[in-house]
Amino acid sequence: MRRTLLFALCVVFAVSLAFAQAGPKKEEKAKPDSTKAEEKAKTDEAKSKDTDKEKAKKEKDKEKGKSDEAKKQEKKVEKTTDAKSDEAKAKTDKADKQQDKPKTEEAKKEKSEGKKTTQDTPEDKPGKQFAGKEPASGHLKRAMFTTAVEDREPVGSVDSLSTASEQIMFFTEIVGLDGHTVTHRWVQGGEVRAEVPINVGGPRWRAYSSKKMLPTWVGEWVVEVVDTDGSVLGKKSFVYYSPE
Repeated sequence: MRRTLLFALCVVFAVSLAFAQAGPKKEEKAKPDSTKAEEKAKTDEAKSKDTDKEKAKKEKDKEKGKSDEAKKQEKKVEKTTDAKSDEAKAKTDKADKQQDKPKTEEAKKEKSEGKKTTQDTPEDKPGKQFAGKEPASGHLKRAMFTTAVEDREPVGSVDSLSTASEQIMFFTEIVGLDGHTVTHRWVQGGEVRAEVPINVGGPRWRAYSSKKMLPTWVGEWVVEVVDTDGSVLGKKSFVYYSPE
Protein backbone atom coordinates (compact mmCIF):
# COMPACT_ATOMS: atom_id res chain seq x y z
CA MET A 1 0.00 0.00 0.00
CA ARG A 2 2.75 2.39 0.98
CA ARG A 3 4.67 1.46 -2.08
CA THR A 4 1.68 2.21 -4.20
CA LEU A 5 1.15 5.59 -2.54
CA LEU A 6 4.82 6.38 -2.81
CA PHE A 7 4.76 5.45 -6.48
CA ALA A 8 1.73 7.63 -7.04
CA LEU A 9 3.43 10.58 -5.35
CA CYS A 10 6.48 10.06 -7.47
CA VAL A 11 4.37 9.99 -10.60
CA VAL A 12 2.56 13.17 -9.55
CA PHE A 13 5.87 14.85 -8.75
CA ALA A 14 7.32 13.81 -12.08
CA VAL A 15 4.30 15.05 -13.95
CA SER A 16 4.38 18.35 -12.04
CA LEU A 17 8.05 18.68 -12.77
CA ALA A 18 7.44 17.97 -16.43
CA PHE A 19 4.70 20.59 -16.61
CA ALA A 20 6.90 23.09 -14.78
CA GLN A 21 9.66 22.57 -17.30
CA ALA A 22 7.29 22.66 -20.29
CA GLY A 23 5.65 25.94 -19.23
CA PRO A 24 8.68 28.24 -19.58
CA LYS A 25 9.59 26.59 -22.86
CA LYS A 26 6.17 27.42 -24.25
CA GLU A 27 6.45 30.99 -23.03
CA GLU A 28 9.90 31.21 -24.52
CA LYS A 29 8.51 29.94 -27.78
CA ALA A 30 5.63 32.45 -27.58
CA LYS A 31 8.01 35.35 -27.08
CA PRO A 32 9.65 35.09 -30.47
CA ASP A 33 6.22 35.04 -32.11
CA SER A 34 5.24 38.24 -30.26
CA THR A 35 8.53 39.88 -31.16
CA LYS A 36 8.10 38.93 -34.77
CA ALA A 37 4.63 40.43 -34.75
CA GLU A 38 5.98 43.63 -33.25
CA GLU A 39 8.83 43.72 -35.72
CA LYS A 40 6.43 43.08 -38.55
CA ALA A 41 4.17 45.85 -37.27
CA LYS A 42 7.18 48.17 -37.08
CA THR A 43 8.28 47.13 -40.55
CA ASP A 44 4.79 47.68 -41.91
CA GLU A 45 4.66 51.05 -40.17
CA ALA A 46 8.05 51.95 -41.62
CA LYS A 47 6.90 50.84 -45.06
CA SER A 48 3.73 52.89 -44.61
CA LYS A 49 5.82 55.92 -43.68
CA ASP A 50 8.10 55.33 -46.65
CA THR A 51 5.04 55.01 -48.86
CA ASP A 52 3.63 58.27 -47.47
CA LYS A 53 6.99 59.97 -47.97
CA GLU A 54 7.16 58.61 -51.50
CA LYS A 55 3.63 59.83 -52.20
CA ALA A 56 4.47 63.23 -50.73
CA LYS A 57 7.61 63.38 -52.86
CA LYS A 58 5.65 62.42 -55.96
CA GLU A 59 3.05 65.10 -55.19
CA LYS A 60 5.85 67.62 -54.68
CA ASP A 61 7.52 66.60 -57.94
CA LYS A 62 4.16 66.80 -59.66
CA GLU A 63 3.57 70.33 -58.32
CA LYS A 64 7.10 71.28 -59.34
CA GLY A 65 6.46 69.88 -62.79
CA LYS A 66 3.29 71.93 -63.05
CA SER A 67 5.17 75.03 -61.90
CA ASP A 68 7.95 74.43 -64.43
CA GLU A 69 5.36 73.89 -67.17
CA ALA A 70 3.60 77.09 -66.14
CA LYS A 71 6.91 78.97 -66.30
CA LYS A 72 7.60 77.51 -69.74
CA GLN A 73 4.16 78.62 -70.90
CA GLU A 74 4.76 82.11 -69.50
CA LYS A 75 8.11 82.33 -71.28
CA LYS A 76 6.48 81.05 -74.45
CA VAL A 77 3.75 83.68 -74.16
CA GLU A 78 6.36 86.37 -73.48
CA LYS A 79 8.37 85.28 -76.51
CA THR A 80 5.22 85.23 -78.63
CA THR A 81 4.27 88.67 -77.34
CA ASP A 82 7.77 89.99 -78.03
CA ALA A 83 7.71 88.45 -81.49
CA LYS A 84 4.32 90.02 -82.17
CA SER A 85 5.58 93.36 -80.83
CA ASP A 86 8.69 93.17 -83.04
CA GLU A 87 6.53 92.20 -86.01
CA ALA A 88 4.13 95.08 -85.32
CA LYS A 89 7.08 97.46 -84.95
CA ALA A 90 8.60 96.21 -88.19
CA LYS A 91 5.26 96.71 -89.98
CA THR A 92 4.97 100.21 -88.50
CA ASP A 93 8.52 101.09 -89.55
CA LYS A 94 7.82 99.71 -93.01
CA ALA A 95 4.57 101.69 -93.25
CA ASP A 96 6.37 104.85 -92.08
CA LYS A 97 9.09 104.32 -94.68
CA GLN A 98 6.48 103.72 -97.37
CA GLN A 99 4.68 106.92 -96.33
CA ASP A 100 7.88 108.98 -96.13
CA LYS A 101 9.18 107.74 -99.47
CA PRO A 102 6.22 109.00 -101.57
CA LYS A 103 6.32 112.32 -99.67
CA THR A 104 10.04 112.73 -100.39
CA GLU A 105 9.61 111.75 -104.02
CA GLU A 106 6.61 114.06 -104.33
CA ALA A 107 8.58 116.95 -102.80
CA LYS A 108 11.47 116.31 -105.20
CA LYS A 109 9.04 116.12 -108.10
CA GLU A 110 7.31 119.32 -107.06
CA LYS A 111 10.57 121.24 -106.81
CA SER A 112 11.78 119.90 -110.14
CA GLU A 113 8.52 120.90 -111.84
CA GLY A 114 9.11 124.65 -111.35
CA LYS A 115 10.60 125.93 -114.62
CA LYS A 116 12.32 129.22 -115.43
CA THR A 117 12.49 131.19 -118.66
CA THR A 118 14.28 134.53 -118.81
CA GLN A 119 12.93 136.64 -121.66
CA ASP A 120 15.32 139.56 -121.88
CA THR A 121 19.01 139.38 -122.83
CA PRO A 122 21.66 142.09 -122.51
CA GLU A 123 21.39 142.69 -126.24
CA ASP A 124 17.59 143.18 -126.06
CA LYS A 125 17.41 145.54 -123.10
CA PRO A 126 14.48 147.86 -123.90
CA GLY A 127 16.21 150.90 -122.38
CA LYS A 128 14.24 153.35 -124.53
CA GLN A 129 11.21 152.71 -122.39
CA PHE A 130 13.14 154.27 -119.45
CA ALA A 131 13.96 157.61 -121.09
CA GLY A 132 12.67 159.25 -117.93
CA LYS A 133 14.13 159.07 -114.43
CA GLU A 134 15.34 155.60 -113.27
CA PRO A 135 14.15 154.32 -109.88
CA ALA A 136 16.61 155.04 -107.05
CA SER A 137 16.73 151.32 -105.99
CA GLY A 138 15.82 147.93 -107.40
CA HIS A 139 12.22 146.77 -107.13
CA LEU A 140 9.54 144.50 -108.56
CA LYS A 141 7.69 146.54 -111.18
CA ARG A 142 5.16 143.92 -112.37
CA ALA A 143 3.98 140.50 -111.19
CA MET A 144 1.05 138.44 -112.47
CA PHE A 145 -0.23 134.94 -113.21
CA THR A 146 -0.92 133.94 -116.78
CA THR A 147 -1.44 130.87 -118.94
CA ALA A 148 0.80 131.93 -121.82
CA VAL A 149 3.73 134.24 -122.64
CA GLU A 150 4.34 135.64 -126.15
CA ASP A 151 7.01 138.06 -127.32
CA ARG A 152 8.35 138.38 -123.77
CA GLU A 153 4.97 139.52 -122.45
CA PRO A 154 2.16 137.68 -120.61
CA VAL A 155 -1.02 136.92 -122.56
CA GLY A 156 -3.66 138.11 -120.13
CA SER A 157 -3.73 137.86 -116.33
CA VAL A 158 -5.55 135.31 -114.14
CA ASP A 159 -6.22 135.17 -110.41
CA SER A 160 -7.87 131.71 -110.41
CA LEU A 161 -7.43 128.46 -112.30
CA SER A 162 -9.58 125.32 -112.50
CA THR A 163 -8.25 121.79 -112.23
CA ALA A 164 -9.06 121.39 -115.93
CA SER A 165 -5.79 123.29 -116.58
CA GLU A 166 -2.52 121.59 -115.71
CA GLN A 167 -0.11 124.53 -115.87
CA ILE A 168 0.15 128.15 -114.78
CA MET A 169 2.91 130.77 -115.23
CA PHE A 170 4.13 133.55 -112.95
CA PHE A 171 5.51 136.57 -114.85
CA THR A 172 7.70 139.25 -113.24
CA GLU A 173 9.41 142.44 -114.38
CA ILE A 174 12.37 143.38 -112.18
CA VAL A 175 14.05 146.79 -112.29
CA GLY A 176 17.40 147.94 -110.91
CA LEU A 177 18.67 144.57 -109.67
CA ASP A 178 21.24 143.78 -112.36
CA GLY A 179 23.56 140.98 -111.13
CA HIS A 180 21.16 139.80 -108.40
CA THR A 181 19.61 136.38 -108.14
CA VAL A 182 15.92 136.49 -107.28
CA THR A 183 13.77 133.48 -106.52
CA HIS A 184 10.16 132.63 -107.36
CA ARG A 185 8.99 130.74 -104.27
CA TRP A 186 5.76 128.75 -104.85
CA VAL A 187 3.85 128.18 -101.58
CA GLN A 188 0.61 126.27 -100.99
CA GLY A 189 -0.96 125.56 -97.59
CA GLY A 190 2.09 126.96 -95.79
CA GLU A 191 4.39 124.49 -97.59
CA VAL A 192 7.01 125.45 -100.16
CA ARG A 193 6.19 123.50 -103.32
CA ALA A 194 8.97 124.85 -105.56
CA GLU A 195 11.75 127.46 -105.66
CA VAL A 196 12.98 128.77 -109.03
CA PRO A 197 16.15 130.95 -109.03
CA ILE A 198 16.42 133.69 -111.69
CA ASN A 199 19.68 135.47 -112.52
CA VAL A 200 18.92 139.12 -113.33
CA GLY A 201 21.04 140.13 -116.33
CA GLY A 202 20.09 143.79 -116.86
CA PRO A 203 18.54 146.94 -115.36
CA ARG A 204 15.11 145.80 -116.58
CA TRP A 205 14.59 142.06 -116.58
CA ARG A 206 11.47 140.13 -117.53
CA ALA A 207 11.23 136.51 -116.55
CA TYR A 208 8.66 133.88 -115.65
CA SER A 209 8.47 130.51 -113.97
CA SER A 210 5.86 127.81 -114.63
CA LYS A 211 4.28 125.16 -112.44
CA LYS A 212 2.61 121.91 -113.42
CA MET A 213 -0.47 121.41 -111.25
CA LEU A 214 -2.08 118.26 -109.87
CA PRO A 215 -5.88 118.01 -109.35
CA THR A 216 -5.35 117.39 -105.62
CA TRP A 217 -3.58 120.75 -105.12
CA VAL A 218 -6.73 122.80 -104.83
CA GLY A 219 -6.70 125.90 -102.65
CA GLU A 220 -4.89 129.23 -102.45
CA TRP A 221 -1.38 129.51 -103.87
CA VAL A 222 1.14 132.30 -103.22
CA VAL A 223 4.30 133.06 -105.16
CA GLU A 224 6.87 135.24 -103.39
CA VAL A 225 9.65 137.11 -105.20
CA VAL A 226 12.68 136.85 -102.90
CA ASP A 227 15.93 138.81 -103.33
CA THR A 228 19.45 137.50 -102.75
CA ASP A 229 19.48 138.70 -99.13
CA GLY A 230 16.18 136.93 -98.39
CA SER A 231 13.98 140.03 -98.48
CA VAL A 232 10.60 139.64 -100.18
CA LEU A 233 10.25 142.10 -103.07
CA GLY A 234 6.59 141.24 -103.60
CA LYS A 235 4.07 138.44 -103.87
CA LYS A 236 0.89 137.45 -105.71
CA SER A 237 -1.75 134.79 -105.10
CA PHE A 238 -4.23 132.74 -107.09
CA VAL A 239 -6.85 130.08 -106.33
CA TYR A 240 -6.69 126.61 -107.81
CA TYR A 241 -10.19 125.08 -107.69
CA SER A 242 -12.24 122.13 -108.85
CA PRO A 243 -15.24 123.08 -111.03
CA GLU A 244 -17.31 120.20 -109.62
